[in-house]
Amino acid sequence: MSKLSLDSAKVDVPCPQCGKKLTDTIGALRRKPQRNCRGCGVDFTIDTKQLDKDVRDLNRSLDKLFKF
Repeated sequence: MSKLSLDSAKVDVPCPQCGKKLTDTIGALRRKPQRNCRGCGVDFTIDTKQLDKDVRDLNRSLDKLFKF
């Protein structure tokens, strides 16, 4: 099965300082991992290696699901 593109999927990313959730697409987070919290003003960077691993894991799970 071909891999599903999840770049347009929206995800919530919590601020590491205050916990306020930032909603963005996976593709936008990959292109620009630096973010600024609108709640507390802290700058932080998304771990894109972890994001890519999570997407690979999700694709593997979907592959297993669709084999049945």
